[in-house]
Amino acid sequence: MSETQNTPDVWSRLGGAIGHLSGMLLRLSFVVVVAILLAAGVYFGAPWVYRQFIQPVQSSVAQLTLLQSQIEEANTQWAQSFGEQQQRIADLESQLAGQGERIANLEASLSRVEETLVEQQATLDALSATAEGLPNDYASREEMETLRDEFASLQESVTLSDQVAAQVDALEYRTALMQVWHEVLKIRLYLTEGNVGNAATTLELATTHLEQAAALGPEEEQETLTAIQTRLTQAASRLRGQPVLAAQDLESAWYELDALITTPE
Repeated sequence: MSETQNTPDVWSRLGGAIGHLSGMLLRLSFVVVVAILLAAGVYFGAPWVYRQFIQPVQSSVAQLTLLQSQIEEANTQWAQSFGEQQQRIADLESQLAGQGERIANLEASLSRVEETLVEQQATLDALSATAEGLPNDYASREEMETLRDEFASLQESVTLSDQVAAQVDALEYRTALMQVWHEVLKIRLYLTEGNVGNAATTLELATTHLEQAAALGPEEEQETLTAIQTRLTQAASRLRGQPVLAAQDLESAWYELDALITTPE
């Protein structure tokens, strides 16, 4: 009877052990499956997260760093260019003052030459009247020689007057070009500051001065002056609606003016 009672106990303990072992195996299997799923998630998910989130951030940071470097470099170049242009403006203003004085001196010389011409014209008229009354003999040759000398002197005065007038025109032309160059540079600076009103006003002045310069300019430079006039007209039409294109037109006009000003005389 004791053996009969012990047999179920053995089978119970064996069944309990098997059940316990099965539970452990199930838990272990669950842990292994979860570990496999986590590993697969890390293996496949990490690159996706990197591509979707981390890589764009890194790319944006690199682009921002590059953009910041470019902005700093552009600011440095602009500051250097602005300083050079300010110095160029000061030099040109000094040249304008000097040329204004030269023009005043030449105009005074031209006025004196014109007065001399009037006096010599009166002398020539008197000599011509005298020549008509001179007899055609040997005794009148000395007075005829005097008449020829006075006439030659008059021709030299006329030539000198023409030369002085040409120099005055050339200086006034160069002065007008420098004035336009200066005003176009100011317009570009106004656009950089966003001051469209002052830019438009200065552009009108530059157009007027360019027309005055074209009236004094030589024939071989008229084509360039016409091209500059066209660019200023385009800039005026684009100044408010398309300031970037207007700035490009002004830059081209400025370089063309600079080439004319720096051309050796």
